[in-house]
Amino acid sequence: MKSALVFSKTEKSAAAISDLLCIEGFDDVVFAFAPEQLEYYVQTKDFDLILVNIVSELEKGVSVAVNAAQITRACVIIIVQEDIAASISDAMACKGVLVIGKPVNKHLFHHYLLFTDFFKRRMLGLFEENSKLKQRMEGIKIIDRAKMLLMQNLVFSEDQAHKYLERQAMDMRMTKVDVARQVLKTYDN
Repeated sequence: MKSALVFSKTEKSAAAISDLLCIEGFDDVVFAFAPEQLEYYVQTKDFDLILVNIVSELEKGVSVAVNAAQITRACVIIIVQEDIAASISDAMACKGVLVIGKPVNKHLFHHYLLFTDFFKRRMLGLFEENSKLKQRMEGIKIIDRAKMLLMQNLVFSEDQAHKYLERQAMDMRMTKVDVARQVLKTYDN
């Protein structure tokens, strides 16, 4: 189930965008007609795509899109007049926002959505990998702190402290990190 948030000033343009999104397999489409509504939805629900249709007030629409790109993992697209699209495209790309010029070509729109779907999958994979690396780094810090406490309190060498943690983990059928946490509870003041 793919979900999208559409920000538009008029219901007519929102309906036209909704029709395009339905063709592309988006079955959960939410509409926001004011920046406050958009901010509320962004903070309360996860979306696969946030689409900002800019009719007027370019600066406000751009700031809404950039803000959405900063606080969510959704792909963000803004639709602007063709003559403006080229001039703001590079600046928006640096902010993580894709720019599409009006009138929207259905064939190109399809390819833009394929690109955003691909980008989102890659981004989520990177987030997952980053999370695993953070957990691993945290485990290394805990183990190092436990080794230091063993060296201070039991007068172990670093190698002895390392082997002690490994042996305890094997004997107790626990991970080294869990054994290190127990050492921290025992010796950390």
